[in-house]
Amino acid sequence: MRQFKTRSLDFIEILPPSSSALKENLAQLLHESPTLAAVITDYDKRTGTFKMVIQGRLPEKQHIQQHAA
Repeated sequence: MRQFKTRSLDFIEILPPSSSALKENLAQLLHESPTLAAVITDYDKRTGTFKMVIQGRLPEKQHIQQHAA
């Protein structure tokens, strides 16, 4: 897997819904995060629509560079 870049955080917000690029960037973000928490903040039983908030921490830059070497 490619290394997640922090500049990708801005890119994630403008990607089209359900696009493969969005899924790939989110997967990489989750993969790189040593700590994660997720909360469902809203769910509509009628439509199946939900809103999720994901909070995490990316590793420090030194750790990412050492890991890639």
